[in-house]
Amino acid sequence: MLTNDSCNIEYFVISDEINSYEKSLEPEFCENILEKIDSYNDQCSSQIDILDCG
Repeated sequence: MLTNDSCNIEYFVISDEINSYEKSLEPEFCENILEKIDSYNDQCSSQIDILDCG
Protein backbone atom coordinates (compact mmCIF):
# COMPACT_ATOMS: atom_id res chain seq x y z
CA MET A 1 0.00 0.00 0.00
CA LEU A 2 1.36 3.40 -0.93
CA THR A 3 1.34 6.24 1.55
CA ASN A 4 -1.02 9.13 0.98
CA ASP A 5 1.89 11.31 -0.19
CA SER A 6 2.98 8.65 -2.67
CA CYS A 7 -0.58 8.40 -3.97
CA ASN A 8 -0.77 12.18 -4.41
CA ILE A 9 2.49 12.25 -6.35
CA GLU A 10 1.48 9.27 -8.48
CA TYR A 11 -1.90 10.91 -9.15
CA PHE A 12 -0.21 14.01 -10.57
CA VAL A 13 2.23 11.95 -12.63
CA ILE A 14 -0.61 9.90 -14.14
CA SER A 15 -2.74 13.02 -14.73
CA ASP A 16 0.16 14.63 -16.58
CA GLU A 17 0.62 11.51 -18.71
CA ILE A 18 -3.10 11.42 -19.50
CA ASN A 19 -2.88 15.05 -20.67
CA SER A 20 0.07 14.14 -22.89
CA TYR A 21 -1.76 11.11 -24.23
CA GLU A 22 -4.81 13.22 -25.12
CA LYS A 23 -2.57 15.36 -27.32
CA SER A 24 -0.80 12.44 -29.02
CA LEU A 25 -3.46 9.67 -28.91
CA GLU A 26 -0.61 7.14 -29.18
CA PRO A 27 -2.11 3.66 -28.48
CA GLU A 28 1.06 2.22 -26.88
CA PHE A 29 1.31 5.20 -24.55
CA CYS A 30 -2.32 4.65 -23.56
CA GLU A 31 -1.60 1.00 -22.65
CA ASN A 32 1.31 2.09 -20.43
CA ILE A 33 -0.90 4.61 -18.66
CA LEU A 34 -3.61 1.98 -18.13
CA GLU A 35 -1.10 -0.23 -16.31
CA LYS A 36 -0.18 2.67 -14.03
CA ILE A 37 -3.86 3.49 -13.41
CA ASP A 38 -4.58 -0.15 -12.48
CA SER A 39 -1.67 -0.17 -10.06
CA TYR A 40 -2.68 3.19 -8.60
CA ASN A 41 -6.32 2.13 -8.15
CA ASP A 42 -5.19 -1.06 -6.38
CA GLN A 43 -2.94 0.80 -3.96
CA CYS A 44 -4.60 4.16 -3.31
CA SER A 45 -7.89 5.18 -1.74
CA SER A 46 -8.86 7.58 -4.52
CA GLN A 47 -9.50 6.17 -7.99
CA ILE A 48 -8.57 7.31 -11.49
CA ASP A 49 -11.01 6.57 -14.32
CA ILE A 50 -9.77 4.01 -16.82
CA LEU A 51 -8.88 5.46 -20.21
CA ASP A 52 -10.54 4.30 -23.40
CA CYS A 53 -7.61 3.42 -25.64
CA GLY A 54 -9.92 2.50 -28.53
